Parts: sequence; structure tokens; C-alpha cells
Amino acid sequence: ALEQGRKARSLQGVVIALTVILALLLSALALHQRRTTLRMRSLAMTDELTGVPNRRAVLARLEPLLAQSDKSPCALLIIDIDHFKQINDRHGHPEGDEALKLVAAKLRLAVAAPSFIGRLGGEEFVAVLPDTSLQRAGEIAESVRAQVMTIDTRRWLAERRITVSVGVTASVSAGDSSSTMLRRADAALYEAKRGGRNCVRFMPPPQAAASAEE
Repeated sequence: ALEQGRKARSLQGVVIALTVILALLLSALALHQRRTTLRMRSLAMTDELTGVPNRRAVLARLEPLLAQSDKSPCALLIIDIDHFKQINDRHGHPEGDEALKLVAAKLRLAVAAPSFIGRLGGEEFVAVLPDTSLQRAGEIAESVRAQVMTIDTRRWLAERRITVSVGVTASVSAGDSSSTMLRRADAALYEAKRGGRNCVRFMPPPQAAASAEE
């Protein structure tokens, strides 16, 4: 009976040890799966070339801010690299990619948290500026434009500097959306392009424009 008791206790110890090992393995597997999921989610929301948030990520963060726009304004900049096609055509796509990376790095320096930047696609970037008036957004846009012009391109783009055109708008007190904000900023960007590029142009929200006309 004593021998059988010892065997039972020994078997019980083995079962407990195996249970602990299995629990540890399952925990490690769950942690690995969670990390993989977070990594995949991050990749889905990040621009692969520049490492900044992509269009999907920007819009996902912009919408909640606009839902609070009755409390404080939110400004938006669309930043477009001037004559980007010429860089690709004359120097090749690798140099064009390098230009995109350098511009993204400068935007990170010029736009401080809680504001954030992202890449809309192609040569267009966006900056979202919470709690920022149209006037202050214009000042930041000018800072962005100046920062980009400091990029050293002598080794591969000797004939000129990289410049950007910037369209600026701000949210209305209610009823604004990411699409209406982007349309206004894009219209302002178009005016900057028509104005000779390497400049900043504004498209005020409808209420502000109506007040200015009165």
C-alpha cells in the first residue's frame, strides 16, 4: 500500500509538472500570436517606404478628432513634393524613393505631437494638427516648407533643391468629415501649384469664409 501510495504521488507530480509545462507553452504561444497580430496591424497602418502612417491610419485617427471639432478646431495640411515626376524621370525611382524618405524625416521634425503626419500616396503627405487654428496651421505649414528646403541634395540633385507646396484648411464647428477636410486642403494645394509652387495656400472652412465675406 505504501509503495502504491508513493507511485500515485510520483504520478501526480509528473501530471502537475506536465500541466505547468503545457500552460507555459500555451502562454508563450498566445503571447507570440498577440505580437504577430500587433505587428501585422502595424504594418497594415504604416507606409512601407517612409515608415510614417499610411492613408488608412491617418483617416482612422482624424475622424475621432473631427467628432470633437465643436470643442476645438482641427487643422489639416496636404504637402506635395514639387516636380516629383522629374526627379523620377531624370534620376530614377531609387532617388525618388530617397527624396520621399528625406521629406518624411523633415516632416517628423516640423510636426510635433499630438499632431501627426502620414503619407496619402505618391508624393503627397498629410499633417493633422489637433487644437490648431487656421492661422497657426499656416505658420506650421511655412515651417514645413522651410524645413524641406534644408534637405541636402547636392550629391544627387545638384541642379535644384527639393521644395513642397502646401494646402491648408481647418475644421468647421460641426458636420465636417475627413473627406470634406481633404477636399478643401486639396483645393488649397491646387492654388499653391497654380501660384508657382513652393508656397502655402489656404482654404478656410465654410463658416470662416462666410464671415470674411460679410
